[in-house]
Amino acid sequence: MASNPGVLNRPGDQRLRILFVDASRNGWGTEQHLLSLARALAETGHSISAVVKRDSPVALLLTDSGIRIHETAFRGGADPRGIVKIVQAIRAERPDWIVTNRGKLYWTIWAIARLTGVRVAVFRHLPEVRRWLTRCVLPRLVDRFFVVSEFSRRRLVAQGAPFDRLSVLYNPIDVESLRATSLQRRDIRHRLGIHPGDFVIGFVGRVERDKGVQVLWNVIAPLMSRATHLRFLCVGDGPELIALQRGAATLKIDTRCHFVGWTASIGEYYSAMDILVAPSVALETFCRVVAEAQASRLAVIGTRMGGMAEAFAPGRSGLLIPPNDGRALQRAIKRLHDDPNLRLRFSEAGYNYVRNNFAAHKIAGDFIAALSGPAVAHAASLPAVLDTNASASP
Repeated sequence: MASNPGVLNRPGDQRLRILFVDASRNGWGTEQHLLSLARALAETGHSISAVVKRDSPVALLLTDSGIRIHETAFRGGADPRGIVKIVQAIRAERPDWIVTNRGKLYWTIWAIARLTGVRVAVFRHLPEVRRWLTRCVLPRLVDRFFVVSEFSRRRLVAQGAPFDRLSVLYNPIDVESLRATSLQRRDIRHRLGIHPGDFVIGFVGRVERDKGVQVLWNVIAPLMSRATHLRFLCVGDGPELIALQRGAATLKIDTRCHFVGWTASIGEYYSAMDILVAPSVALETFCRVVAEAQASRLAVIGTRMGGMAEAFAPGRSGLLIPPNDGRALQRAIKRLHDDPNLRLRFSEAGYNYVRNNFAAHKIAGDFIAALSGPAVAHAASLPAVLDTNASASP
């Protein structure tokens, strides 16, 4: 693929052949990380290919992006069919690096890479690594071990992982694809039946208790019952979805609640929102949707959980509140609802924050620099590590 002329290459950058391996049947945050990084690397001239689960969202989206894929049926990290396909792909693609986001594939990929002489890099997206060997030994064996936030690195180091082997690389965000126009906003709201004067509270992600959907619902349901211009736009699937739909019907607010399943066309739904709420009550290593929402020029509300505060600038592009605190969440929503000028300031600051720190081509450049340099820890590339205990009182 031709190099993107709009992207400046760093001194010493070399064009690499990289093989991604992913066994997921889903298209959630971890998979979106792979897609964004692979696309950005391909657009900057690197040779990118992937071994993926047959007919998965990742397979379809990579194909749509013009990236070569090798499909197989994955069932666990030691599935012989997957192992054979990976070896075949290595022979066909002759990669410099093999990369995976999938924890259950770590040891399989490491063994194959060592036997074939290919360098290996892995990403860790979850805040826990239960197995001691994976947490403390694997980072010393693979060529690169990436985590997606400073919070995640600190947490793993506190549990015995080697600091000097953990590199921070934030989630790559395709800023251009998420930058919606006023016309797109008008069209999607019209399609959903949202009136111009309605105020849309958005949620994106797994519809489950760990993501705080019940906390959010307990706050917005009574608000919507009193204020007919309020709407709820929920994008995602999960075990709590049916309960929310039934609750909306019981309260007779179901015509103002829009439940959208998982979609690859997330950008248009961000454009329909007025604010994005990420009310997680469980640890987040980063929270990709908060960064995506800011790229769509949305003010955000996030909870003080794990690395979420690294995904935005609390007090400048959004509000950081305690987890599982309905009163704080209600005050934050009311503050943003009542102050359109504040929402505008947050939206502009958030867009610039994501563009400067998480833009896919920037992260791709950081990734190549980390692969090309010595095997030492790389710090987060933000201007400063954010204090995850920082708060903006709503």
